[in-house]
Amino acid sequence: MSKISALEIKCSENRALIQHLEQNIESLQRSYLKATIDFRNIPAKKGKESTSDLIFIVTHTGTALNLEINPSDVRDVYRLPNKSGSSGIIVAEFTSVLLKNDVLQAARSSNSKRPIDEKLNSTHIGIEGKKQPIFVSEYLNLTTRKNFAQARQFPKDNHYKYYWSTNARIFLRKDDSSKQILIKTEKCLNDLIN
Repeated sequence: MSKISALEIKCSENRALIQHLEQNIESLQRSYLKATIDFRNIPAKKGKESTSDLIFIVTHTGTALNLEINPSDVRDVYRLPNKSGSSGIIVAEFTSVLLKNDVLQAARSSNSKRPIDEKLNSTHIGIEGKKQPIFVSEYLNLTTRKNFAQARQFPKDNHYKYYWSTNARIFLRKDDSSKQILIKTEKCLNDLIN
């Protein structure tokens, strides 16, 4: 029994260490991706799509948002593999966090001023064919994206008013007068329920 008890304690310590290491990795990934944005729902070019094609999309999205983005402002750009029938996400890493924030702010501002059918879409960036809405958001790694999906549902189920992501960190706020709550893991959401 004492041996089992010792193993249970060791297992619990290992779980805590693993969780700590996962949080450190998450923090490093956030830091590495802090100047990165994703562009969703942009149709892929037929045939082979080059980096130049993707830079064209990013710079013309900037033009559609009344924001100058030069090719030299883009450190890296690529399209993630997609599920069949959907356009893969275009991930663009900018040379500065300030430019990333400017692009996000310009997209929010532009879309808030336009009617629903004229929000940022594929025709604004010169892509022919059916008009498709374009979504511009901060790039989140897989773990953070999963937590954000849960955080989006949480206010509906638990009477919270706000949820948002900034600098790859997720926040909730119960109402206008309450403090913002940083959501690091799924456990944070479970603790709020309890």
